[in-house]
Amino acid sequence: MKKNNRHFLINYFKPNVFVESIQQIDVLTFKKNNIKLVVCDLDNTLAPHFNKFPINTAINFCKKIKDNGITFILASNNFKKRVSGFAKKLKPDEVIWSCKKPLMYKIKKVIKKYHVKPEEVLFIGDQFLIDIFCANRFGAKSILVFPLTDVKYRIQKNKLLSMIEKKIYEKISLNNIITNSLENQSLDSYEII
Repeated sequence: MKKNNRHFLINYFKPNVFVESIQQIDVLTFKKNNIKLVVCDLDNTLAPHFNKFPINTAINFCKKIKDNGITFILASNNFKKRVSGFAKKLKPDEVIWSCKKPLMYKIKKVIKKYHVKPEEVLFIGDQFLIDIFCANRFGAKSILVFPLTDVKYRIQKNKLLSMIEKKIYEKISLNNIITNSLENQSLDSYEII
């Protein structure tokens, strides 16, 4: 089997960049990379699943995105009650709850209103199988954030999902196709093969 064929499937789960938290993301690099719209996950990306309100770090991060003229969409698989509580504080341009990621119907419908190209869109999330997979299927760029929730909780909640996520991370790390820096680099350098 050819090397490119061997890695083809894993490329759907490959983020452009991996960071420990949103605090490591330099929003100023978005403009350099021609990002006009950000689709951001909520639970375990901006806030742990058990927080009822966003912390200042998340509020400031979202504000910085909007202050730079970039459209900010909060997209969560969680229910309206939880997501709308966060939306009041984060003030995104659009809110999508129960969006059923990795299905793309609701997200595509909202993005279409902004007349942006897929390569001008950036997804930020904490899961390979959901957030990064969505970004790659859409043709967008992506940043994987280390989940804010304790790994033990995630394993108890969904053992199969956690096991698959771990295997994907190991495979991507083993092949050196993950980076942890946005600084002085183009997000384009890590596109799908």
